[in-house]
Amino acid sequence: MKNFDTVVIGAGVSGLTAARLLAQAGQRVVALEARDRIGGRTWTERSDSFISDRGASWIHGIDDNPLAGPFSLAAITAKASSQLIGA
Repeated sequence: MKNFDTVVIGAGVSGLTAARLLAQAGQRVVALEARDRIGGRTWTERSDSFISDRGASWIHGIDDNPLAGPFSLAAITAKASSQLIGA
């Protein structure tokens, strides 16, 4: 096993950012991730012919998002329909 200066637990956005900044500062870094992929709670889900990107709105939702107030973000409500166009 190699020697590292720092072990980062989790390869989500924060873990990867921390690992990159530590490596840029000269640390020998290893990031450990329990899942079979990196990215934490952000990822692209692929199912049959559908692709769905998951991101920050999925992490906190759009209602009572802790980032909305400090950054003056407004939530936009999307209207959805179950009808297929041209079906």
